[in-house]
Amino acid sequence: MEYEVDEEGFRRLLGRRGMFASLFDLWRGWRPSPAVLPPPTAVDPLALRRMLPRLMLLDVVAPDRWRVRTAGEHLREMFDRDLTGQELPDALPEELRERATRTYGPSTAEGLCWLALALYIRPRSRRRLYYGRMVLPLGYGGAEGVQPVVTRLLVAVHWRVVPPLSLPLWELLDEAALPARRRDVIYRPFSTPEG
Repeated sequence: MEYEVDEEGFRRLLGRRGMFASLFDLWRGWRPSPAVLPPPTAVDPLALRRMLPRLMLLDVVAPDRWRVRTAGEHLREMFDRDLTGQELPDALPEELRERATRTYGPSTAEGLCWLALALYIRPRSRRRLYYGRMVLPLGYGGAEGVQPVVTRLLVAVHWRVVPPLSLPLWELLDEAALPARRRDVIYRPFSTPEG
């Protein structure tokens, strides 16, 4: 279940500092006006340089398909391979395909900003994985009730394992199939026309 919040509520959930907060602030600054999506050309790679290892840029191929334009090195570590040039959800591990489609699909169709937070606990272990993913739409439209056209998704991923571990992330999750806690929060940058 997703919780819907306004822009300030979404921003407050991101905290004062950190990658998600910084990226969302950049995304807001790239919008020509508060009611319009930032176009892909507004993205400033120099402003993203410190975040690039944890970012993935997806081109929208179809409402339920995305091509990975680029994936940072932390994402290569997370999936134990480079996803650049691959199509999602097929390129993801099978257990993540439905979840990706449930997140990226509405972000593509409605221009939603999406924050997914989860806590995974490995059975018979003290290991915990804190995982967060933020999806920000890029495209055109959205002003004055015009349906937005999302052409790309900017995805940021952050995780922390406690106590630290030097395994690929998915090996840690092998036995922790379901998160102990999960929260999905969405923000609609603008209202879409009633259909």
